[in-house]
Amino acid sequence: MLFQSERVPKALGTSHRQFKRLFGVKRQTFFNMLEILQEAYEQLHKLGGKPSTKLRVEDRLLVTLQYWRASTNGIGERWSISPTNRVWP
Repeated sequence: MLFQSERVPKALGTSHRQFKRLFGVKRQTFFNMLEILQEAYEQLHKLGGKPSTKLRVEDRLLVTLQYWRASTNGIGERWSISPTNRVWP
């Protein structure tokens, strides 16, 4: 898959373990999510219109995954739950 963003190849250049630790999902899950989002984005802008953001779909997905990951870590810290005892990724 060819990415026009420089962030995605950099993220994909990490090890599988580090990728999951950074984004909370496996690479294959990331690609599945990206495919669904790109199809939805194309449908939404099929009739034209200006893109709503400067970030590409793949960049927005990475930002969202990192936000969710940081958010769940913050919740665990606030509730004094160690990372090994959390039920989320």
